[in-house]
Amino acid sequence: MIEITVPLNMPLRRVVLVERDGAPPAWLNQEYARLPSLMASRQTSIEQAAVATQQQQELELLRQQRAAWARGLTELQRVTAESQSQNAAIISELREAAVELAHVIAAKLVFQQLAAGTFPTDRLVTEVLSRLNTREPTTVQLHPDDLAVLKANHPEFGVHDQHVRLVADTKLSRGDCKAVAGEITVVYELHRQLEEIRRELLSTVNGHAEPGP
Repeated sequence: MIEITVPLNMPLRRVVLVERDGAPPAWLNQEYARLPSLMASRQTSIEQAAVATQQQQELELLRQQRAAWARGLTELQRVTAESQSQNAAIISELREAAVELAHVIAAKLVFQQLAAGTFPTDRLVTEVLSRLNTREPTTVQLHPDDLAVLKANHPEFGVHDQHVRLVADTKLSRGDCKAVAGEITVVYELHRQLEEIRRELLSTVNGHAEPGP
């Protein structure tokens, strides 16, 4: 009878063969002799498998992190593009608001000048006459209040130019001027000029022409 004692701790530490009824076969001793190396090889295989599993887990974690970074980058690009679009819209709105504010302020100042009698009506009439560019008899029409201011501030205006006649026209608004020479008529309307300036400024800030009235 052969009794074999194999401790169950890993790796295999020892194998004891006890001969009771005769010597064990040689092949059995050989197999027993191989047991430590086989167990060590098995342990190595297990460790290698564990390392491979850990590497696979780490690789999968890296893949997940890379995917998360890619999603984060895509979201960041989207938010950046959206912010740039919003910023451009806000800047455009601020520019338009600045133009509108400037238009209101300019109109208020001009009409304050008209009310105070400090509006340069003489220069306005001179500009309108220069547009006619003629020596034919010319009639210049102004709002009655503007004509009164012109005569009060510049009594010499038109005195030495016999072909120009100044008349009042109640149909005109303050700051307007109309000059007629034969079949040629030049009309200057203050509110239209202010509106034209406003449209030009808006066209400049928006990059496209603004529709007229």
